[in-house]
Amino acid sequence: MNERDIDKLSTEFSTPISIKEGKKEGWRVRAKLAVRGLPGSPQIGLFKPGTHDVEDLVDCPDHNEAINKALRVIRDHSFVPYNETTLSGDLRYVQLTVSRQTKTVQLVLVSNGMGKCDNLAKELEKAHPWHSIWINVQEGSTNTIFGKKWIHKSGPKYLEEELLGLPFYFHPACFIQAHLDLYEEILRDIRLLAGEGFITELYAGVGAISRTLDRPANLVEYNPYAHESFKVADPPPYLEFITGKSEDHTDLFRDILIVDPPRKGLDPKILKAIADSSLKQILYLSCNPESLKRDVEALGWKLDQAIGYHLFPNTDHIELLFSLRK
Repeated sequence: MNERDIDKLSTEFSTPISIKEGKKEGWRVRAKLAVRGLPGSPQIGLFKPGTHDVEDLVDCPDHNEAINKALRVIRDHSFVPYNETTLSGDLRYVQLTVSRQTKTVQLVLVSNGMGKCDNLAKELEKAHPWHSIWINVQEGSTNTIFGKKWIHKSGPKYLEEELLGLPFYFHPACFIQAHLDLYEEILRDIRLLAGEGFITELYAGVGAISRTLDRPANLVEYNPYAHESFKVADPPPYLEFITGKSEDHTDLFRDILIVDPPRKGLDPKILKAIADSSLKQILYLSCNPESLKRDVEALGWKLDQAIGYHLFPNTDHIELLFSLRK
């Protein structure tokens, strides 16, 4: 969504939408990259649009420098990249996540079957000061990056990260925003916009929003590794974390609802529950303006403030935060 689309959305809802920018180089603290090519000349990067051909990313200016250094180390080692046609090879994907505090990388090697990346993990551990190394096992013909089996090879189990002065911990299976510097600005704005009352947070991840609000709340998140990571931070007792699907816990709605759903937007069950609830305010953070617009129009609530965030610099993507009142 470019600035013209933002202006159109602003006109439709009769509410000005300001856009906040962050740093435009070295901002990305997480990268999930495909590994293809040949032994000795791997291609590690993103799929070109509409294909499964990999655009090799060497010293990408978007990446935190710790990621670029880590990728140079990986390229210096011997392994067999994955071949989608023959389903052969050892290494399918890599995930690299940087702790801004320690400048070290939590590395995940996505292995094409059990044992395929064990030697590579041992060699890499000796070659670089990683935060930690994990292996994820994924087998067969699938476009899904991760399999269900996670193997912790070395280093701390959770990546530590600080947001607004609070410690957070991330299992590699947990979602983390790629542009954390600007995400902290989102957290500050939510803190300013949230009215009085009890919080229900859906799609809560590791609980960054509710923990930085520092008030009683119920958090709902489907990913069990998020609950595991949440508990490591020793959260206050007035925050209750519930592992489950957000649409199955609409009975928790009381005063304020905070949602950060996937691109498809809110489940119809949630929309119906909102309509039947006594909620006073919704704070809706969206990565997809189209589903956001659809959901807001379906609810019929008033938009009283809107802010956009350029979370992916050098693209047209704008993350939107809407404050809605009944």
